[in-house]
Amino acid sequence: MVGKRPISVMVYSGILILNAIVNLCAVLIVLAVQDDAAAQDSMEEVHRITTADYLVSFLDVGVFLVCGAGLFLRQGWSRFLLIGWVVLTLLYALVNQELRVYHTARALMFIGIMAVFMFDAKVSAWFSGEDVSSPVV
Repeated sequence: MVGKRPISVMVYSGILILNAIVNLCAVLIVLAVQDDAAAQDSMEEVHRITTADYLVSFLDVGVFLVCGAGLFLRQGWSRFLLIGWVVLTLLYALVNQELRVYHTARALMFIGIMAVFMFDAKVSAWFSGEDVSSPVV
């Protein structure tokens, strides 16, 4: 029998699914108020939202849902998709938005922490189906 699901996998899959739901609500709210002149003015002060931004946001929701479910269901490819997608969206944000240095540093730190937890030896063993009898954090 294969050991229990690692805690880090359960936490990350839950965070991803919750993040996807919140992102979807945020995008739908922005779409709902896009015809309101006051809302448009306040949004444009922060960042002018383009069609590509909407596309990336909807793809973000889909990828986070798929990766969250994939992690929960022991699909090893979901770890690689998650890391790759986060790196791609960071590059998109660097090119198309005015990211400050500390935002980039926080994103890189998040990617690093995520990679450490997702590719830990015990977590990798669990994804490969090996017996992991000791508790995994």
